[in-house]
Amino acid sequence: MTGHICILSGQTLQNILPLHSHIADYIFLAISEEKQDSAASFIRILVDLGLVANEEKIIILETIPSTDFQQMKDWAVQQLKMIRKILPHGQLTLNATGGNKLMSIALIQACEQPEFAPVEVIYCDTAQQKLETIYPEVFTQPLQDNILTAENILKANGLQVNSALSDQKKWRDTVLNRKDITCLLGQNMAGNLGSFIQTLNYKLSTALEGRKLENAPLPISISFNITSQAWLDALQQLQNSGLISCQNSLQLQRPVTFTINTLENFRYLHGIWLEEYLWLCLDDAGINDIACSVAISNLHEDIAFKHNELDIVIGSRNRLVVVECKTANISRQQVMNLALDKLDGLGRRGGGLLAQRWFVMARWPHKDEDNDLAERFRQQAKDREVVLIEPKHLSNLTQRLKEWKKTGSFPLEEVE
Repeated sequence: MTGHICILSGQTLQNILPLHSHIADYIFLAISEEKQDSAASFIRILVDLGLVANEEKIIILETIPSTDFQQMKDWAVQQLKMIRKILPHGQLTLNATGGNKLMSIALIQACEQPEFAPVEVIYCDTAQQKLETIYPEVFTQPLQDNILTAENILKANGLQVNSALSDQKKWRDTVLNRKDITCLLGQNMAGNLGSFIQTLNYKLSTALEGRKLENAPLPISISFNITSQAWLDALQQLQNSGLISCQNSLQLQRPVTFTINTLENFRYLHGIWLEEYLWLCLDDAGINDIACSVAISNLHEDIAFKHNELDIVIGSRNRLVVVECKTANISRQQVMNLALDKLDGLGRRGGGLLAQRWFVMARWPHKDEDNDLAERFRQQAKDREVVLIEPKHLSNLTQRLKEWKKTGSFPLEEVE
């Protein structure tokens, strides 16, 4: 029989990850007065992730003192004596990562007493993806990559995935069937097709006349002039993919009128193409744990958390990446602030402090609009530690994602 002591803290992954390598028959929870409200949800997470057979195998220790080191030391000895009555000779592991420093030191010192052997003390360094053993011997081992999926990480933070469009074979087949036009758009946002999407978005928004997207008055007819060969090529591919029906022949420098007949096609043209482009590039980069259009809700009835939909979630190296895609024009700092704040909050809520948040923009301020706006956008993202992926990064996105897969850091500068 084996036992594992966790000190409950605000970050769950540092307690959960070691339990995959240090499998325990019993889990003992050391909880301060300040963390008592978190106990029930953490216990449910342990059971939901299959890290313990049932709740009866999770034992809550007497409340650990938050101050007074001598009281903490006395408490630690008393708790270890109680644990040894349940596990007289079994291997015991203390995860010293959680709690405050004095709590950890008090438990470590108690574990070093010979009467409680055999005891191993570990520290989970989630930032460096390492598991440190600090007693009885000192050594380091890497945390196994991808112990937790994106869905597991969300669950570890009290959220559940209700659905994801990318789980459906029909969705994946549709995305692959129109890959050529999607990649054409994505790879040319910093070039001539940036203005094409700007014009298309404006026409689509005007056609909605203030309605919600799901109430679009279909079929919708759109007209504009074909101003460049790039626009003509894009329209031709959109027609070949069945996304639009042209009412007249496509000719350079001539007006075109086309019809959008279905809500799915309207959604694609209104911005879903960018999510699909991200999914295709992630897939091409060999990243497997991806989900698009993900509906999430609270796992344990938290009235403060409303149901939300995430554009894309990625699981990599036991970390969550939450991605927000925007094809609409953002021309004001206040709008950008609100969008970044929402992403920042959802990312931290779903993946903890180590979650990455990516904000992907298909549109970018032109120099003649505001010379300083682009830099202000970058600073706003930097202040929130959000990765801002600009149109110029989309042209070789697959290569950038391959680099991110190797290093864990998305390259914003040029890549080879």
